[in-house]
Amino acid sequence: MFAGILRVEVEACADQERRGILLSLIEDLCLEQRVVVDRSDQMLGVLQSMHLSLPDAVHIVSAFKIGADIIITCDKQLLKMGGKIKLLTKLSVMSPLQALAELSS
Repeated sequence: MFAGILRVEVEACADQERRGILLSLIEDLCLEQRVVVDRSDQMLGVLQSMHLSLPDAVHIVSAFKIGADIIITCDKQLLKMGGKIKLLTKLSVMSPLQALAELSS
């Protein structure tokens, strides 16, 4: 989901071979869907109470609302909080390399 945001993060990868593989993965797996997240959404409030920024919380709620299984991100805070996010939403939070390893196995 949000392939545009992820594409910007992956393009910063210094390893050209990995960057190419990850960009290909984005094209194959990411969805471009728009979701409206209201500021009064209860899950949004819970995520912000976990000290996530509003954009990160909206990203997670949006993924949850479209029925995504994973969120692929390079955001260190989201990756660190992946366990708590999974308990709340059932979403797995993975780095692009983790997702590539998981999906390749």
